[in-house]
Amino acid sequence: MSEADWTFLSDGLAAPDVARGVSQGFTPPNGGSNFVFGYKSKTNNAGTVAKAGNASNFYPVAAGAGASVRGAIQRNGDQDCSIMLFAALDAASVLGNGYLLGLTQDEEPSHIVLAKGSPNNGLKIAGTNLLAQSVETIAKGSWVHLRLDVLVQPHGDVHLQVFQNDLDTNPVTSPVWEAISGMAEVIDDRLGVNTGSEPYKDGGYVGVAYRTDAIGRWAIHDHMEIGRQV
Repeated sequence: MSEADWTFLSDGLAAPDVARGVSQGFTPPNGGSNFVFGYKSKTNNAGTVAKAGNASNFYPVAAGAGASVRGAIQRNGDQDCSIMLFAALDAASVLGNGYLLGLTQDEEPSHIVLAKGSPNNGLKIAGTNLLAQSVETIAKGSWVHLRLDVLVQPHGDVHLQVFQNDLDTNPVTSPVWEAISGMAEVIDDRLGVNTGSEPYKDGGYVGVAYRTDAIGRWAIHDHMEIGRQV
């Protein structure tokens, strides 16, 4: 997907706070192109920058349909920043709520975590509605290729499945998706028991978000892909 295929969500930090854009200044993931897309905090203002795919039938995805998002992400900085994939976001705003898959910001190295909530809350081991956490950890400056599937069931449950592609073996262009140790399928039941609230099943927005809590933190992503349930 090209830069024109994305729309920045509202209520995010502006350019004076977070620089963002494509760059050739970084080593891409295995199989990646010459450019990556990155973010760097320029102030101590805490907040989020997020963008969603804007293709027809994706901005937003229709109610009652699930979605899939895949991308290679890399987190840098000694804590205080996170990068995450999101799906089923219920508003075109960083303040919206949905399902999040990314790297924790309050530990180094990071865990991969699946969460339910707002990108603007970031991904923290403490104080976040975490649904699953990886056994392995990811050191800052390391690429990880992740996939989040949100599968809306006819009876009203939502099944959440996460996968990882081993970039040491498989390029981003030919992924082999495997289960992530410690992150079994999560069923977000229609009653709201398993996760503490009812599931997000009204389509919504799909994309990638960067959260910062301190100056000088940065993160990058590459080879973003989105899909929808039909």
